[in-house]
Amino acid sequence: MYNIVMLYASFSEGYMRTTLDLPGNLLIEAMKLSHANTKIGVIVRALDELLRKSKSSNLKKE
Repeated sequence: MYNIVMLYASFSEGYMRTTLDLPGNLLIEAMKLSHANTKIGVIVRALDELLRKSKSSNLKKE
């Protein structure tokens, strides 16, 4: 079963609205592991971590 997550924020703050269709069990497990209080919180943390790891990997290649 998938959860539909609506992300709302003002675009002027650098955020954009989107709809995600995510596996519910994956989202719940990620929320528990990250101690995020909201679905939006866990998604933002995951994106931040992805970018951090990507930048770190790119630095190692140089």
